[in-house]
Amino acid sequence: MKKIEVKQIVTLPAPEKYINGIAWIRSLINESSIGCALSVVTFEPGAITHWHKHPTVQILMAENGIGYVQKRNEVKQLMQPGDLVIIYPGEEHWHGATPESMFSHLAIQMEKDEGIIISKVTDEEYCSPL
Repeated sequence: MKKIEVKQIVTLPAPEKYINGIAWIRSLINESSIGCALSVVTFEPGAITHWHKHPTVQILMAENGIGYVQKRNEVKQLMQPGDLVIIYPGEEHWHGATPESMFSHLAIQMEKDEGIIISKVTDEEYCSPL
């Protein structure tokens, strides 16, 4: 009988090169042999990712608080618990917390990848109306 492997889940600060502000990443699955990466990302109020893209699909599911998501050339959208967004391969986007609320989402990557950073989100983009 094969022994069940139990893993310790650790929450780490998100690397500054990906985030404007303070955020934490809790990697639940991060092994290429499984075929996907699964993480919970928690943003302090006002913390957001930079514009970036992924070579594979990314799925974001809001868990707590209120956040934003925006795809390039589209209107910024509010994300609340239970909302789900699918980001297709190569779509430039950013996501994170509103100025007033912490925000956490589940992030699912179809393959383990770190994304490709494009640029920082400007104050004008972050503060634009919904």
